[in-house]
Amino acid sequence: NRAGNSMAPYDGDRWMIGGGANNQYDIDTDTWTNHGSYSGGDDYNQTVADCDGNIYGHSNNGRLIIYNVDTGTQSAVVTGYGSQYETRLAYDPTEEAVYFGGFAGPNLYRYDTGTGAISSMTRHPESYLNDIFCGDWSGHLYAAGGSSGTSLWQYDMAADSWSSITSFPVDHGNNGSCTVSSDGYLYMADYDPNKFYRLPLY
Repeated sequence: NRAGNSMAPYDGDRWMIGGGANNQYDIDTDTWTNHGSYSGGDDYNQTVADCDGNIYGHSNNGRLIIYNVDTGTQSAVVTGYGSQYETRLAYDPTEEAVYFGGFAGPNLYRYDTGTGAISSMTRHPESYLNDIFCGDWSGHLYAAGGSSGTSLWQYDMAADSWSSITSFPVDHGNNGSCTVSSDGYLYMADYDPNKFYRLPLY
């Protein structure tokens, strides 16, 4: 999930907000199209999409960058929490909210896409959101522990609380990615590109 992780809304293409630009990758034609720029580019922030054609990224000058695929318009929301280095992001459709926080920090924030309200949530127990960060669209986020180790954590949005889950079988380091499948498994990769792990969640 590092370095401009791309995310598709419902148009079938891949979108990436990073490095000060909004870029669209057309899978059918194997081409990239630039859809504008913004100040404070962060090459390492994640990109997420909601159910309404919006994609979100985070700049290094403390703004959520929002690009609407349908209208081709871009906006920015000042979060009030400053730069979030290598921002981790996840969207939840039930909450209709984007959760975000810095890769090497403990703080987790919530942006309500309906009201625009931004609030601070319970901090990560190990003070490290890590690169291994994802959501399941069912009210939970997942994050590794510190810069090394095997611990994994689940964040419950409704309870605003973190709890430990099944440990990763090897040291996850601080590079990797994760995703949650509909059958209740956390699929996770660490810094080794040749290995992929499946951990039970439900």
